[in-house]
Amino acid sequence: MAAARLSGDDAQITDNSPFLPPGGATVVDATALDLRGIMSMPDGVVRYCIYDPVKKSSQWAGLNERGHGFVIKSADPNRGTVTLESDGRVLTLQLHQAKVTAMANAPGQSPQMGNPGAPPAAINQAARLQAIAAEVARRRMLRQQAALNPGAANGPGSPQQVRPQQ
Repeated sequence: MAAARLSGDDAQITDNSPFLPPGGATVVDATALDLRGIMSMPDGVVRYCIYDPVKKSSQWAGLNERGHGFVIKSADPNRGTVTLESDGRVLTLQLHQAKVTAMANAPGQSPQMGNPGAPPAAINQAARLQAIAAEVARRRMLRQQAALNPGAANGPGSPQQVRPQQ
């Protein structure tokens, strides 16, 4: 089916698309490319990860390597910069700096035991575990004494044998 040509008021609808910036022009930010990584290969070749946020994809490329939509013309791995040509424009990209933020504990998740700023619940848990370990050590000692001195097995403080219930 042939496409019909719009005229008059109908032409206004296509010119004022809500998906395009005002004026109907598409804006493509050539600086949207981002240098995300630098990798030295065992053979001495250095490769650069160029990220395109519009396409949400990245590509590893070397110097003067074609077929990526851009060509890296020069690079300084020590300073973390590359100069590349993309769509007839020359861009200089700086290595992207990651943002590191502190993560709060999720509700119900206990912090690690060695944390000096741990809440009282974690300290109580550590004390409880320490008491359990001390009780296990005490009972082991009593069993060893009972094994060495069978006549004292029924004395005060000796562990009673408990049979599992069926």
